[in-house]
Amino acid sequence: MVARACSLRGRSPDRADKCRGPDRGCLQPQRPARRFLTLTQRELRAPYKWWRDCDNSGLSLALLWRVQAEESADDVDTGYHSGYGGTAKWLTKAKLSELGFDVSHSEESERERRRYERQLPREVLIVLELDGSAYREARERAERHADREEALRAANPDKKEFERRSKEARDRLECEQRQYSRLFVVDAGLDASALRSKYLDRALRYCARGD
Repeated sequence: MVARACSLRGRSPDRADKCRGPDRGCLQPQRPARRFLTLTQRELRAPYKWWRDCDNSGLSLALLWRVQAEESADDVDTGYHSGYGGTAKWLTKAKLSELGFDVSHSEESERERRRYERQLPREVLIVLELDGSAYREARERAERHADREEALRAANPDKKEFERRSKEARDRLECEQRQYSRLFVVDAGLDASALRSKYLDRALRYCARGD
């Protein structure tokens, strides 16, 4: 299954084409070329079977996106192995403030933490990266984790626990290579022009709206 999604891009001010009106000498800004994001079943999830059994000619697909998470000591509970979602390491307090959230309160008490949870969502621009450096880092981390677990298994040949852990790490690596989404959210902002200037390599990155 393959789908295409059009990226959001602004008009290029320095490109123009001739108008087709009576005055063929005038110049009009050329419409921006439409670029498409090619997604596969790794980045899209079909509805559950009971939805497909309903009498409905339409089909909705869920977009499976991921983020670069902080690397933990065992490199397991990082969000990389879940295949989608996670907690972004770039979503710092300063970034939240930049996006319009009130981060002036302390997080020391439960009451203050609930204050953050009650804030309303905000629509922002998100930067999507498909099969780029974020995915390569995720794959490399899964490889390192599998190598560490295999070394522990070899050093403890008589212990079933290390055999199980090594197998689980190899299974996660295979999922990372063949199954998990390669679509990462790598940044967010409010100014489309600023994001485009920051990410000049548009071959892999796309700007879209989200909250």
